[in-house]
Amino acid sequence: MGRPSPGTPIIEHHKSIPLRFLIDRKYFRTGERIYGTIQWSYCGRSDGSASLLMETHEDVAYLTIGYQTKAEEIVRQQVRLSPQPSNLGKDRGKVWYFICPKTGNQCRKLYMIGRHFYSQKAFSSAMYASQTESKMMRLAKPAPQPWPKGKPKKYKGLYTKAYVKHMQAQWQHDDAFFRLARFKGWS
Repeated sequence: MGRPSPGTPIIEHHKSIPLRFLIDRKYFRTGERIYGTIQWSYCGRSDGSASLLMETHEDVAYLTIGYQTKAEEIVRQQVRLSPQPSNLGKDRGKVWYFICPKTGNQCRKLYMIGRHFYSQKAFSSAMYASQTESKMMRLAKPAPQPWPKGKPKKYKGLYTKAYVKHMQAQWQHDDAFFRLARFKGWS
């Protein structure tokens, strides 16, 4: 059975600012101040927005987030970002990380639970939705899509890693389905 979650915040249900959002919109330009907004939606309806101001320097960046809480209070929060050298080699650039204002840890995504944006580790009681699912719900997940036609299954007489991984997922789903059927008494 899944863990009970009365009052436990579910991470995916809260507003977040992923680093990928800033990278895709080219917020990291050294020596410039870049303004923008981020908008959130929940079940197809607008769930708020925040103004963003990014100031990037050579070895540090600052993201200022401005937003209005449900109590109509205007909040401005500044988050520091720090670059780390890429693990792909010396001349492969740098990888940016948020520095969580609460824990000081590096993270790639900030979540708003309460009034401020912090890393997931700052919320000790928060869980992912999958952590609250019961065993039966996990067994009832949909099957993976069929292997695409025309995509090779073998290379030089051996199955590819992608095909083996796909088939393992299919076998796990089939096994879970049969266990669920046995549990429910289906024939």
